[in-house]
Amino acid sequence: MKDRVKKLLADYEDRHTDFQIDNFIVGCAGDAWAQYKQALREIKARYDILKGKYPRLKRVRAGLDALKERAGDKRSRINYQRLYSLYKSLAADVSKTYGEFKRFVALAEALKAEIGEITPEKRKRLEQQSWVNKARRLVAIDVISSGRIGPQTVDFIFSLPTPMAFELLGEIREKPATQLFLESRGETYAIEDRIKTGTGAGVRTSATAMPGPNPYNFNPQAFRQRGGHVG
Repeated sequence: MKDRVKKLLADYEDRHTDFQIDNFIVGCAGDAWAQYKQALREIKARYDILKGKYPRLKRVRAGLDALKERAGDKRSRINYQRLYSLYKSLAADVSKTYGEFKRFVALAEALKAEIGEITPEKRKRLEQQSWVNKARRLVAIDVISSGRIGPQTVDFIFSLPTPMAFELLGEIREKPATQLFLESRGETYAIEDRIKTGTGAGVRTSATAMPGPNPYNFNPQAFRQRGGHVG
């Protein structure tokens, strides 16, 4: 049984896969700016972990070397085995964290190349656009999943500055959910293309070319007359 379990565990991967990182941790964050911020959060978290564990790993390694010099002593051999188990556990944890860290760094560098240098004015513009794009994504999810915009999404839209909110409401009337979803991401090519090129280049599909009728039956004037109810 032990050998069978070891054989099975040889396929175990104790870390997030690249596909998971690309699509369900960073990729699902939204547009390029939202993805970049998410990648930076993940980098910061793992950088702090590595900063704490690398010194400990070095201390344990030094302790192993010291015990190895006294290998003839029975107590030293016992302590060596205990310390070696700790070393293996720490080394595996550092290796896992570092593997994820490298992937997030690669994504962040590619996204940074796409976004360019960040000035205070550009940060403000990107942040505003990112929240609008998040609203587009929420609308698309609601309509695709239930056929109508939910009250929580309407509340989210009205949390935007009034001009931005009403501009988005007008946009909702004209565009199908698929187009809103694509526009919410700001791109339609695989995130892997960013890493390969390092510039954000990839095969694009024009979001404005997406066909389809307006599924919302939305009229801004009627919307206001109904007190904000979307039906």
